[in-house]
Parts: sequence; C-alpha cells; structure tokens
Amino acid sequence: MARRMSKKGQVSTLARHGRGNTKRHRCQHCQKTFKPKRSDASYCSGRCRQAAFRARKGKTERIDFPARCAHCGAGYWSRNLKRKYCSASCRTMASRAKREAATQALAAWQGIDGQTAADLVDIGGLQLVCEALEDNGFVYDQSARVWRQPAGAPLLAVGY
Repeated sequence: MARRMSKKGQVSTLARHGRGNTKRHRCQHCQKTFKPKRSDASYCSGRCRQAAFRARKGKTERIDFPARCAHCGAGYWSRNLKRKYCSASCRTMASRAKREAATQALAAWQGIDGQTAADLVDIGGLQLVCEALEDNGFVYDQSARVWRQPAGAPLLAVGY
C-alpha cells in the first residue's frame, strides 16, 4: 500500500491494485492517521479534541473570595463577586421571606386584608410591588426580613 503526504496533514492512500483514492487525515493532537467522518475533521476523536483544547487553553488559576450569605449569614467562598447567597435554598428562602414581608407591608400600607395583598403580589409580581414600596419610602431590611418606612415619609397611593 503506497502512502504519500499531501497538504494540511491529509494522507492519501491508494487502495490495492491502484483503485480508489481515499483521504485520510492526521490528528492534530496525537498525530495518528484516521478516516474522517467529516471532510473538515481535525481530530481523530472527541478525547483528542478535548485534550487539544485543554492544552491550548492552559491552566488558569481560580480566585475565590470570602463572602457572607445575605439570608443565613454563613460565610462561604465564591468566585463571583455578585453572588449574595451561599446556596440555592438560601436564595429561595430569602425570596419567599421578601415576598411574605412585601405582602404584609402592602396590606398594612393600603389597609387591605392579607389574602388580597397576597393576590396583588401574585398578579403584579414581587418586583412591581417592591418597586411601589420603595417609591413610597419603604426600605427592605434584609436582616429583619421586613419592610420599614422611615418616619415622616409621605404615603402615596398605588394604582393597580
């Protein structure tokens, strides 16, 4: 079987008795020849492709920052400076606590019962209710999990 090198790492192989010309490629990572399934294949396998990528990328050093959970107060290490919670469960519990506090503040502020306030939070969304509370001088106290209104702030009606 005769072999000759062509451009771009492709190897031409003449089949027995001179019939056919099948293209074979040379893997850019391990340098083995292989029969490609695609005409633009550069690697013999997914393993070689992944190994070549990791070799090109190099090892990057990860930097962890100390952080404190906004819900439970536990310390944890984070790679993301914007992360506020130590876990998904703390994030969920904080959201539920904020929703409950917003419902109570809305009920007290508008003089409506708790169920109606809860329906308004469900229909309007927590973000809309929180914005309305903030626009009217309320401030969410994360540690106490309540909405507080500074003394002397005027109350404005909210239109739903």
